[in-house]
Amino acid sequence: MRAPMPKGESQTDHPGAPSTIDAFRDRLIGLNGQLPRRLQQCADHVATHLDQIALSTVAQVAKGAGVPPSAVMRFCQIMGFTGYAEMQKLFRGALSRAAPDYATRLANLKAGGAGQPSTLVAEFVEAGRQSMEALARNLNETSLDQAVTTLSRART
Repeated sequence: MRAPMPKGESQTDHPGAPSTIDAFRDRLIGLNGQLPRRLQQCADHVATHLDQIALSTVAQVAKGAGVPPSAVMRFCQIMGFTGYAEMQKLFRGALSRAAPDYATRLANLKAGGAGQPSTLVAEFVEAGRQSMEALARNLNETSLDQAVTTLSRART
């Protein structure tokens, strides 16, 4: 069990742990090529899938990197975190800050002239475009192939 944190510090204020995604990326770049093979595999996988860390389990990251879960845990510690949950908390925080709540989105639509049908359609088209770009960036071809195979074998 960890020692109590000083007043004003949170459980994610682990000494040496990056406090922003940019600091995390900088640390990854600094470690590139200096890690043992399995930890480098973790670093490479995480670097190319930063947007998935917030919602992925240790097992999923380990599978994607081709390493055992214990290697992911060691990687987290080398990055300055106490474990995967603490590293994931950094990414979840960034994810929640990136997505405005419903009231904010509604206010933005109204302020942007959403009273006009053409403006509303343009907003929907832009949101759809952004969603499709995110899908293309995050597409896991192996999972897609498995899903297609499963669906093609399904009985209707």
